[in-house]
Amino acid sequence: MFLPITDGLTDLDSLHGIITGPRASGQATRVMTVHASIHDLEAQIEMTSRSRPNGNSVEILHALTETLQEDIAALRHHVEAYKDADPRCVEEKREGTEAMRFQAERWTNNIEILEGWLCEVIGTEQMDRLREECYGADYVEGEGLGDL
Repeated sequence: MFLPITDGLTDLDSLHGIITGPRASGQATRVMTVHASIHDLEAQIEMTSRSRPNGNSVEILHALTETLQEDIAALRHHVEAYKDADPRCVEEKREGTEAMRFQAERWTNNIEILEGWLCEVIGTEQMDRLREECYGADYVEGEGLGDL
């Protein structure tokens, strides 16, 4: 935009109105706000760089992290060693063992019932040979399977 020239001089009032108008003052305020923000960020960067011991702080943090992870692994191993003495863990193992024993007895009874029925169908000799074949070394002739 060209300003009108009067008597060879620039119309200063018009120029002043353009520079200091409401739109220009809003932009100036925003520019000042941005400059203040930049100044604040530069100050924060300066304070942060002063607080670091040296430029290798990231490497120091990685080394510290690795050391702490090794310590955590060692502590977990240490805690695992004490689980056998923990009364709660011992009780859980005992309950689990009892449940498994109950299941094993139940299936053993089911197998004995099926063997009894099959013995009636195929005969005692055939059943003894079948037991030897199925159970292998665990089957003792005349005694059957060993107890759990």
